[in-house]
Amino acid sequence: MSNRSVFGMSVLVLAASVAQAQETPATAENEPVQSVVITGTRVLREGFSAPTPTTVIGQEDIELRAPMNAVDVINQIPSFRPSQTSISRPAFQGSGPVSADLRGLGNRRTLTLVDGERFVPAAANGVVDLNLIPTNMIERVEVVTGGASAAWGSDAVSGVVNFFTKKKFSGFDANLSLGETGYHDDRNVQGSFTFGHQFGPDDRASLVFGAEYYHQTLVDDIYARPWGREEVATVTYPASPARPAGQPSRLVAAHVRTANQSTFGGVIIGANADTNPANGVDVLRGIQFGPGGVRQDYPYGQIFGTSAINGGNYAETGARSLSLSPELTRYVSLTNFEYEFSPRLTAFAQVNIGRSEVYFQTASRRDFNTVSTSTNPTVTPTDYILIRRDNAYLPTWLRTIMTTNNINSFYMGRVGYDIGMASGDASNDVRRGVLGLRGTIGETWKWDASFESGRNEYYQPWTNETIESRYQKSYDAVLNGAGQVVCRVNQVTVTDPACVPLNLFGYNAATNMDAVRGYISGTLVQDTLYHQNYAEANLTGEPFSTWAGPVSTAFGVSWRRDWVRQTSDPISQARDFDNQNPQPFAGSYNAKEIYAETVVPLLKDVAAAQSLDLNGAARRTDYSTSGEVTTWKVGATWQVIDDLRFRATVSRDIRAPNLLELYGIAQAVTNVINPYSLLSTGTIQQVTGGNPALEPEKAKSYTAGVVLQPRFVPRLRLSADFYHVTIDGAIATYTPQRTADNCRAEVTAGAPGFFCSQLNTNGQFNNNLTIYGLTTVPFNLVKQTAEGVDFEAQYNFPLAGGTVNLRTFATLNNDLTLLDVSSSTQYAGTIAYVFNGLGGTPKWLATLNTDYTYHDATVSLQTRYIGAAKIDPALIGPDASNYDPALPNSVNINRVGARFYFNLSGSYNVLEREGRKAQVYFVVENLLNKDPPWEIGSGAGTNGQFYDTLGRLYKLGARISF
Repeated sequence: MSNRSVFGMSVLVLAASVAQAQETPATAENEPVQSVVITGTRVLREGFSAPTPTTVIGQEDIELRAPMNAVDVINQIPSFRPSQTSISRPAFQGSGPVSADLRGLGNRRTLTLVDGERFVPAAANGVVDLNLIPTNMIERVEVVTGGASAAWGSDAVSGVVNFFTKKKFSGFDANLSLGETGYHDDRNVQGSFTFGHQFGPDDRASLVFGAEYYHQTLVDDIYARPWGREEVATVTYPASPARPAGQPSRLVAAHVRTANQSTFGGVIIGANADTNPANGVDVLRGIQFGPGGVRQDYPYGQIFGTSAINGGNYAETGARSLSLSPELTRYVSLTNFEYEFSPRLTAFAQVNIGRSEVYFQTASRRDFNTVSTSTNPTVTPTDYILIRRDNAYLPTWLRTIMTTNNINSFYMGRVGYDIGMASGDASNDVRRGVLGLRGTIGETWKWDASFESGRNEYYQPWTNETIESRYQKSYDAVLNGAGQVVCRVNQVTVTDPACVPLNLFGYNAATNMDAVRGYISGTLVQDTLYHQNYAEANLTGEPFSTWAGPVSTAFGVSWRRDWVRQTSDPISQARDFDNQNPQPFAGSYNAKEIYAETVVPLLKDVAAAQSLDLNGAARRTDYSTSGEVTTWKVGATWQVIDDLRFRATVSRDIRAPNLLELYGIAQAVTNVINPYSLLSTGTIQQVTGGNPALEPEKAKSYTAGVVLQPRFVPRLRLSADFYHVTIDGAIATYTPQRTADNCRAEVTAGAPGFFCSQLNTNGQFNNNLTIYGLTTVPFNLVKQTAEGVDFEAQYNFPLAGGTVNLRTFATLNNDLTLLDVSSSTQYAGTIAYVFNGLGGTPKWLATLNTDYTYHDATVSLQTRYIGAAKIDPALIGPDASNYDPALPNSVNINRVGARFYFNLSGSYNVLEREGRKAQVYFVVENLLNKDPPWEIGSGAGTNGQFYDTLGRLYKLGARISF
């Protein structure tokens, strides 16, 4: 889990506390309420315990852990999979938003609500940015860890996260904290205040306003940490020459650089393929350019295909310049207003205004290509710098060698650090309002109606992006008839007067770099505006009673319209930036829904059943894009005795395709390993498009659990809940590498098919295959299954004049299988990245919180456990029973060991009397400064989703209230 899931925030909710939280939820003033909507159900019924497992996180637990944002409130519940790594991996869908992902099934399958209302998404993929919910306004969080589409609508395939905000708060609260890591970076400041007041006749009006500010500084690339300086990555033996006997196909190793030589000052990869070097030997290969263009020999190290170990002076590594943690700034506010016209009618409004900014560095320009290890290296002309013999900046000594050996041109590999790094500055701006009425009819009926309108603008400029066509003109410099250095395009006829010639021979060799940047660099702009309008009306009540008690019902109708418009700059539209090129698109859909839910008591105070309740729900949804679909849920709770309760549900759930999947389009660059030659393609074009023919995903979910509250052990609560989810027709976009690998599988099975049609190739599906580019489009092609068990426990007892609270959560992820058209892969027990935000998860994840309160002081030690896991399920390591180094998917390391992280926090009430309170607190995360496992070889050296990448972090703060 990313260490920004921070500040030791633990999921502190009471195990098996679902029952207690549902029976006696508290307001901000800890006053008991008679009925409340619990996210596991829509019905209002005092004392009802929903059959769907529901976890509640209280306000005191949130304050104790001092979370950075709303996602930190939930991310350490083991059933959540962190949705974003702390190592920035920007994509055209956007960078910066953080979101909820239950069960590792993807954040698009977890429905996020605020006070039971939908929240406007931050991007076209439908994901809500939890940065935009102020943590100081969160009163409690409810998490339904089971299918809930029938009750709450589309997207609730894996569950629902519902953030309840403060409504009846009186007074003023303020909070200020400062923090940094033990490496004296990642400095952060967080400040917030909450103001609440009741006014008007008989205090019928209530206003609560909360605002929050947060800022953290940028942390440089992985070289800012000792583990990052190990430069760990995976190297692969090529198909030819044959690898040594007993050596696996792939090696995870330290100090890995690119063998295709991309250095700061440039290095010659090889002579142009249309020449014949003297004696069959390329006399240029391996010459690199030092300061001032001085000749140096390139130390190759031990070469493995496209990579090398301990090779190259200033050779390139995959994660150099990628921010280890971005700079983040948030300004966000939320206002709740209520006015009671009468005891039977209340008007309410909510306004959410916020801005989240993320700045990150990404890779500078890289130019290199694939070379073989033979004496006559070959190159694929897709990603290179082609230098001709008449280049004006060519050193004299090099021109002499080329003339002597009749070499007309060569390929250069180079990293453009002197050109500068590209950087992104993404922002999310949200404006959202809710208006509504609620009231009562008679003694048992309650109703509410509301309308929500929201807009989110995602704006992402990337500065210093290289314009590919201009770059190629710039470095192709020659002398004109007057002896002046000019771009070749202007040698005879001036066709591009703005072109500025560029000297690439040596780091910082160009004396006119500012002018060069002005010509070859531009700002990529992606601007996505998302609108959502949503209206809903609900009616709940108890129409009649049976011998076992009242029958409770809930009915509702809703209408929703979502639409998106994305624009981009002209250069992106021409697909001329070297990295990515977002494309304009627009689209919309609307949904009309009607639902009903009921709770029917079947037994009451009989032998072997204090109560037995049946809970059922059904929803009919009509999508403008894909037609009608029905979802449903059936569940039961059986209270055997005070000590023992069973619960179970079965449900049909859906997720409709989002606007990005339907209409999005983008172009970026990628590289894949050619499945025949096992060599990298170099940089190739990847086009990602939408698919308007997509249909909703359909899921079947089962849960079954037990809750124990043994009277012979007072204050002990235990629960265990089994879950199984099967998603049919899951929407998936295959990774470029999976597309290429599956193409070869098709050919092996008989003939090129679907996957081969997605590749732009020379058509030779054999050892001569050349891949020029590929297209990826989402389809309803995948089946996914998830299965496991959630455990919760709480116990408290007195000790030495104080109180000890023990709370633990654990999840066993027994199954997380992805089945596509050609394969079935088990991702439970792995930490692999898949696609669309999906990925593996270790089999065991757990959090234990040990809190001790003594008078005005509280200290807490949180222990987080991340179980041992495979690195990549597609590879076979020595620990596997079927390991054979001769296999093409063998690897020397394919497992990381279990990890324990310890987080320490505490608070002390300096003053507490007459409604006034002053408190100081501290947090130390990753107390033992545990490094992440370096063996992963992901290109960034580790996995920032599960493992802390920044090291020990300190935070000090103070709160006041009156």
